[in-house]
Amino acid sequence: MKLNMKEKVKYIIPAYIGLLLGMILIFIIFTPKVKALQSEVTTLTTANHQLKLIAEAREVRLKAVTMRKDSEIREIRETLGLLITFRDAGLPLQSNDDIRLLVELSRQVPYGSPFKHGHRYTSMYGPRDEQIYGGAPTGHHKGVDIVPLVPSDTIINATADGTIVDFGYSDTLGKYIVFETEGGFQLKYAHLSTIFYQSDEGEVIGVKIQRGERLGRMGGTGSWSTGPHLHFEVHVLNADGVYVELNPWRIIEFIGGTSA
Repeated sequence: MKLNMKEKVKYIIPAYIGLLLGMILIFIIFTPKVKALQSEVTTLTTANHQLKLIAEAREVRLKAVTMRKDSEIREIRETLGLLITFRDAGLPLQSNDDIRLLVELSRQVPYGSPFKHGHRYTSMYGPRDEQIYGGAPTGHHKGVDIVPLVPSDTIINATADGTIVDFGYSDTLGKYIVFETEGGFQLKYAHLSTIFYQSDEGEVIGVKIQRGERLGRMGGTGSWSTGPHLHFEVHVLNADGVYVELNPWRIIEFIGGTSA
């Protein structure tokens, strides 16, 4: 049966109206739920981002703690190494003040070779027969005698920052320089052939020297020299303000001096 236009309008319009009302009803019912779901998704995304940031922060803190612990372990090892070095070098560790002083000195030890390319030892610190020099058979060598590994490497360089406090000529030591570091060490270089004047006025005493700068040239001056070499002494200011003689070998070799 065919429907005329009026009948079609009669049936179609209510159907469209019903469909439209249904869609409106669905929109009214589900829109809050969709918004709530979107809000939950946003919250979860934010929470996930925050958790990621927290995890990254914890990882950074963990690395920092690990690095700090490693640093503390290294510092303890270095301090123990320093105490052993100075004990073996002859410095008495009789009080907490002595130990505290050494910890303060730890970053300023004048280690390494005075020669650019390293050195070898020809006479060590301590007891020795000094009759060949006109001394006693039971003498005491206050320093070490060294010569450069490379024969032409005769320039003597400072192994720390400091100041020249004395220089001159001694019958036994020949030309010498006394050098004090900012950390409380006093170094003596002897049997030099040349003392380098560091200032324009030709003055040596009071001249500031940086680590690695030239002090003089190795020689054989003085009656206690049997040939060209460097006599090297090391003293350190103790807690009582007195310079104590040390075994230079221990100081030169501290944390890897370039010697052989």
